[in-house]
Amino acid sequence: MMKPTMELYALPHQGQIKRVTRKLKKRTTLAYQYVAVRGDWVCLYASSAPQVARSEWWLDVLEGRGLLDARDTALIEPLTEEQWQGVLIEEGVVRQIWSAPSYSQLTVNLEASSCVLVVETREETRLEENWTRIAPPSDEELARLSQYRLTSHAPRWKKPVLAGAVVVSVVGALIAGQAWHAHQPKPTPTPKANAPAKPITLPPWMHYRLAINDALSAHQVMQGALISAATLATLPSGWKAESITLQGHALTASILREPQGLVSVWSQWLTQHPALASQFTGNSDTQTLSIAINAGLPRWHKRAMPLRPTDARLQDTLVQLGAVTTLSHESTPSTWQSKTWQVTHPGMNVTELSQLASLFDALPLSMDALTLTPVSLDTWSLSFTITLYGGL
Repeated sequence: MMKPTMELYALPHQGQIKRVTRKLKKRTTLAYQYVAVRGDWVCLYASSAPQVARSEWWLDVLEGRGLLDARDTALIEPLTEEQWQGVLIEEGVVRQIWSAPSYSQLTVNLEASSCVLVVETREETRLEENWTRIAPPSDEELARLSQYRLTSHAPRWKKPVLAGAVVVSVVGALIAGQAWHAHQPKPTPTPKANAPAKPITLPPWMHYRLAINDALSAHQVMQGALISAATLATLPSGWKAESITLQGHALTASILREPQGLVSVWSQWLTQHPALASQFTGNSDTQTLSIAINAGLPRWHKRAMPLRPTDARLQDTLVQLGAVTTLSHESTPSTWQSKTWQVTHPGMNVTELSQLASLFDALPLSMDALTLTPVSLDTWSLSFTITLYGGL
């Protein structure tokens, strides 16, 4: 039988532990909770039924054994014959808990080079080269497990009243009211109101996956812009490009015929670019280039990188490239967070656009808006919005 789901929420407290704890508790309706303060972080565990914050207990066990690596560490443990649990620890803080019915399903997305500790079991499990088997918990370690029990935080009005007071008041009411009730007409029954539907709670990391599943890859968008800019830089005489913009899931660019422009010259130019010919639509005066962009960041669907210090490095790199950056939005839904910047640049050539695309390729970065405006034949001014996703 699978145990009830355990939710994990975490935020940096910046010295305001009580305030952050209250903020975390507002994010869940589950009655059983456990709060742990680890360094600069407050972690809240929540469940619909009594259980223990086993991952926090394991964190202390591993520290006591001297097994926590300077790198991120994953612990793999069998809970029952049909349930395995994984715990991801980053810089001494539990970041993620996940479970699966088997060892192979639980570890399928773990990298071979990761620091992974696997609790020894009777079942033979295959380990990657850098993974390590560790001894199961001792009796002394297990004796401390109860200290990590989630306790009920139900509102006071839900607590039972004293039984004696209820019995006395009910008996008295029955004796006093029997005669009166016998002479009263039966009340018309009123229909029962439907019980409010229980809120559906998604696992914390599911929100992260939904966010990046709908996002447009900044790398793909910039690659499309690079192709567009490189192509439009070779436009024939008499034809000029207007801005390249991101519209929905496509990059579009308008090409206008100037007064001296010839349609025959345009047609000849198209034959020299057969790969793009099918992506142009329009008439003899205006042509539109459209390049579709697929949604999603598949590389990051099952993994997350810490947002810090990547966010600062990204912003500094953009500034060093001559861009002006403005932080426009920050979000911390639960166990992950995001930052959004508005970025402008006075002018980049094709080579510099290529460098920008390469920078974006290594990051869980989406692009929400983009406008490239020609400054000269091979230089474009930029304005775009990017969002960086990562773990806390």
